[in-house]
Amino acid sequence: MMQADLNIRVTPRDLLAGTIEISSPSDVYFRLTELIDKYSSSISDYAAIIENDPALTVRLLKLVNSAFFGFSGEIATISRAVSIIGIRELRDLVLATTVIDMFQGMRNDLVTMESFWQQSIRCAVLSSIFSSYHQNKNTIESIFVAGLLHQIGNLIIFNKLPELAREAFSKYKYNGIDLHIAEQEVIGFDYANLGGELAGMWKLPPVLRQVITFQFEPEQAGEYHSAAAIVCVAGIIASHDTFEPDEVMRLVPAESTYWKRAGLRDDIVIEALQLAEEKYKATLAMFPIK
Repeated sequence: MMQADLNIRVTPRDLLAGTIEISSPSDVYFRLTELIDKYSSSISDYAAIIENDPALTVRLLKLVNSAFFGFSGEIATISRAVSIIGIRELRDLVLATTVIDMFQGMRNDLVTMESFWQQSIRCAVLSSIFSSYHQNKNTIESIFVAGLLHQIGNLIIFNKLPELAREAFSKYKYNGIDLHIAEQEVIGFDYANLGGELAGMWKLPPVLRQVITFQFEPEQAGEYHSAAAIVCVAGIIASHDTFEPDEVMRLVPAESTYWKRAGLRDDIVIEALQLAEEKYKATLAMFPIK
């Protein structure tokens, strides 16, 4: 376990260097991405890559037949799954499931893995729902995964810098200061910086690297600024474990710049929140969180 000297600041790259337990996500994800980039690939090409991993095939079929998607008939093959939900969404499910699996064994003394992933899934669900109302929703890709991974850097901070993480967490809990700000003050960087560095190390698409890195500074995310703003506001709400419109509007008032940055009006937000509880429960049931 690594612990920083208070007088010697580590960087996100330092923290990830030589981290054997943080391997890359499933090779299936990267092979699917390569095919997507070729544009000329067929459904059978995508299915062949996934079906080469029988365990992943079974899991994906279980996911696409879950209440989250709500299809009336059973989807029995990967080819059918690709044709119905799309290869990009299926690829994102591959990434989501493999990352959750990778981090199940990374324990810490500050949060349980169950509560961590519950909050992450709340953010993912809210991000996805909010993006569906955005006027340029077709340009906001992979936002469910971006929401799911928005605080992945914290698992590494909690595990590798436990004393500094505890100090930052205490400031967050008892001094009324945002966790990412507390981490910047105590450690010198926050979980967004570290998560973005990890996404880069994994060679994830630019949208994921930019949104995770700049979730608290959406204007710095370039063409992905709307997605970053949506994940930012979804993360704020998710951290308070509520979908109640009145409570959400108290946490993030209608006149807040957060909604404007995300391209959302308060009436749309209230409508979206009414969908969130059921969607969250269906999503939570999809993943093996423990």
